[in-house]
Amino acid sequence: MPRGRSPLGSETLAQLRLPRDLCISPDGSRVVFAAARADLQRDRIGHALLLVEVKSGRMRPLTSGAEDDREPCFAPDGQSLVFVSDRDGTPNLWRLRFDASTPEPLTRLDGRVHSPRFSPGGRAIAFLHAPGTPRRRGANGSRARIRLWKSSEAGPEVDGLVDETRSKLCVLELGARRLRRLGRTVGHDAEPAWSPDGRSLAFVSYRTASGAPRGDSDLWVVPSRGGSPRLLGRQDGPKHSPAWSPDGTMLAYVGESASETAADLHVWVVPARGGRAKDLLATSELMCADVCTADLGADSAVHAPAWSADGESLYFLGSQDGAVNVFAVPAGGGSPVPHTSGRHEIGAFACSTDRRVWALLRATPTEPGDVYAATFSRSRRGSTRGPFHVHGARVRRLTHLHATALRGKRLVRPEEFRLAGPQGPTLHGFLFRGRRRRGPAVLALHAGPGTMAGASYVHEWQLLAAAGYHVICPNLRGSAGYGGEFRRSLLGKWGFEDLNDLHRVADWAASRSFVDASRLSLVGRGHGAFLAHWALGHTRRFRCAVTTAGAAHFASLFGSSDSGRALEAEFLAPPWESHERYWRTSPLAYVEHLRAPLLLLHGEDDRRCPASQSRELFAALARLGRPVEWVCFVGEGHDFERHGRPQSRIERLRRVLDWLERKL
Repeated sequence: MPRGRSPLGSETLAQLRLPRDLCISPDGSRVVFAAARADLQRDRIGHALLLVEVKSGRMRPLTSGAEDDREPCFAPDGQSLVFVSDRDGTPNLWRLRFDASTPEPLTRLDGRVHSPRFSPGGRAIAFLHAPGTPRRRGANGSRARIRLWKSSEAGPEVDGLVDETRSKLCVLELGARRLRRLGRTVGHDAEPAWSPDGRSLAFVSYRTASGAPRGDSDLWVVPSRGGSPRLLGRQDGPKHSPAWSPDGTMLAYVGESASETAADLHVWVVPARGGRAKDLLATSELMCADVCTADLGADSAVHAPAWSADGESLYFLGSQDGAVNVFAVPAGGGSPVPHTSGRHEIGAFACSTDRRVWALLRATPTEPGDVYAATFSRSRRGSTRGPFHVHGARVRRLTHLHATALRGKRLVRPEEFRLAGPQGPTLHGFLFRGRRRRGPAVLALHAGPGTMAGASYVHEWQLLAAAGYHVICPNLRGSAGYGGEFRRSLLGKWGFEDLNDLHRVADWAASRSFVDASRLSLVGRGHGAFLAHWALGHTRRFRCAVTTAGAAHFASLFGSSDSGRALEAEFLAPPWESHERYWRTSPLAYVEHLRAPLLLLHGEDDRRCPASQSRELFAALARLGRPVEWVCFVGEGHDFERHGRPQSRIERLRRVLDWLERKL
């Protein structure tokens, strides 16, 4: 390690101020975002709202971060903003005028308020409200306290099992402080968007015209003053993030055609009055979402497309070849054109009203995330100087949020590798070299499938490299960002095609002069954890493994997961019709062959892949006398290693390091 450099530690994670929820003032002069702040005493993550001037780069806090202040949204006149805060105990709407020192509450509702959007005239705010989950009394006056789920009210399984609580679309008139609830029919509403004239709201809802739910989502339009919602288009498949064209005649959204399993998300347009939806990238295999599995955002984050000022083009986030950039496509359809370029993750972007100033969140493998501004000149000539390029714009970095936390720390710039061969398609990935000239290697398997290891910051990878391990992060078959055929090639072949790819990566690692081939290990999350369980039951080449939120028994996962029905796409039938196939693909079926030391990490409240999955595997391995440990993190969910409480995240990293030190 170079002199004067200090090692990167687990606790450094709590010092990072990851940016979220980017917004820009209508005139493009100011940018506001939420910056994470870990409170180790209270063991929680809060967010402070920060404002930065685009021209001068001066930054100042708008809120302290003692509370959780998120989702800022500028008023159309730029003189105030609304945001969501839990400072009174539950997430509600607050307004901050820039000529005042303290924010004022706008709503006092139970449950959770989120996704605020100002009307074009600034006189109303649309938002979503999810009432607190009811704990009902039992029937006939019984004192039993229960939770009730109904099969006829299944909805989008995003944050866990969905019971009687649904997010409903609401509008708050600021002058009279009158609240209207627009989402009164069956369904779970999401992602509201005002029409340019303010008379209508588009939104996504998990319902059908008859009110009966399905796994897909639909696009709806409702009068902003109340009325019956109108279904827009009949295209099947999930839909996200509607955006109105400047003239109000069209709606763009990010969606997926249900006609093809594991299809890529594309940008679609549909007439606002109704009609057939059109895929603007029908001939492209670009994934129109941020599917980078990194610390900056969430896996498969879908960002609303932005129309150009003249309505001729659409801008959107796209994941390709391990990087996330902004792309453009003609509003009539065509081939996507990169609008930004670089080996990085653009996690979000926001545009001024005239589209001449953009704000962007950008992360790289050595930079956890900062805010940049791109200013477009009338001559359309931009600057190619700086860390990345935005076509036709001059780019300026506005923040250095992690300068203090990472000062003097040794961070590793990864090397990218590609493995071509007759055994399968070309595999791409990232190598973080540790300090040792010849040392052990950790194969880090990302969650998914449908996500990718990318050119962004993952504290765990940097931490392992700082501890001396060579960290190899491959994108095996099933990963997104490499075309539809690459994604679809894993369907029905879990544990087979991806294991073949894993062997290819392990062979390549073992052939490197700096890798001790006798000391290879696996660290996996989600699908990567499943693959690690599977690999240990089918090969002896890995010395040990650590898994987080991994599956072991698919038949039981079908009935215990909040998205168990998604397994039908993999197994082509429910478990009672294809029990043998479910069992044959479950790592638990091969537990007698699993002999390498295994550390199982799981969130106790994980509803995507319940803790019972690793508990079943632990019980079997313990019965067989194999070296296994199971750590259950109380009160944590599926994604706790990135979005959980700070003490849990730090403890998890410490246990990963300790296990590898003892077993590898």
